[in-house]
Amino acid sequence: TATLLADEDGFYDPVDFNDRLVLGLKGTMSEAESHILKARMRGGQLNKARRGELEMGPPVGLVYRNDGTIGLDPDAEVQKALQLVFDTFERTGSAMETVRYFLQQGLLFPRRLRIGPNKGDLLWAPPRHARVLQVLHNPRYAGAFVYGRTRTRHMPDGSTRAVKVARADWQFVMPGMHTGYIDWERFESNQRRLAENARAFAGERRAGPPRDRSGHDPPR
Repeated sequence: TATLLADEDGFYDPVDFNDRLVLGLKGTMSEAESHILKARMRGGQLNKARRGELEMGPPVGLVYRNDGTIGLDPDAEVQKALQLVFDTFERTGSAMETVRYFLQQGLLFPRRLRIGPNKGDLLWAPPRHARVLQVLHNPRYAGAFVYGRTRTRHMPDGSTRAVKVARADWQFVMPGMHTGYIDWERFESNQRRLAENARAFAGERRAGPPRDRSGHDPPR
């Protein structure tokens, strides 16, 4: 198209072999420099995580204090809702029963907006099973610093997606780093109980009646 390209060093004609060679070399050098910078930033991030000093957005119910440490949300209603989840699960032994208790009592559960013009606002809504499981599985509520629970996967369309990592593959796990709603021993006990519930549920599904192709149970 007879279009020239320019940078701070001069002008280049992509049709000319010599100019195209220089442009290719500059592009490769720029890509290498970008890779080195990203690697250094990644190294700095890992060093902070190794010391438990990497700041990551805390889940609802936990906040960063002015001194940079993490503590319980000063909102008493938020604290009460979180504590009730753990207490109800300990009493019933089931995340589903915990949700059922909230719904039967007409209780709401908080969540904090992470993006958008109302970022930081607190919203209250009836809890869902997946939401309660997230709370019960989150080690930060037990006062632990954990890094590497998810990894970023690049998709064929160019987008990225966060993928959960098996607990055995978490990079850093440091209990007792800040105040939590439960202690680490109780967290570990909850994880064992949740795992047992999941195995029992899977066994019930395998032993249950076959489903039709639509995914629905056959009429009884």
